[in-house]
Amino acid sequence: MKRVWLVLFCLALIPVEMIWSGYALSILWKWFVVQPFNLHPLSVFQATGISLVIGFLTHQYIKNDDDSKEELVRATLIGFLRPAIALFLGRIITTLM
Repeated sequence: MKRVWLVLFCLALIPVEMIWSGYALSILWKWFVVQPFNLHPLSVFQATGISLVIGFLTHQYIKNDDDSKEELVRATLIGFLRPAIALFLGRIITTLM
């Protein structure tokens, strides 16, 4: 029963994760595209859509024989950490520009 709740919890986090990725992309877009090239900024929802398209086109799935709940938790954590790390590194780069 715990596994079912874990799966449902991770599935419920997918929309939050998508919006978080879109937010990160909109900030990175502002830092590295809008300011240097004087282009239009992206809204969070536009960036979320672009993030979905890019993820759809570039997703690489490596099948893991161990289909455990640890793998599900790991994938969920990566989904939240990747945008955070990108924003952190992007901020460092903007201070060096």
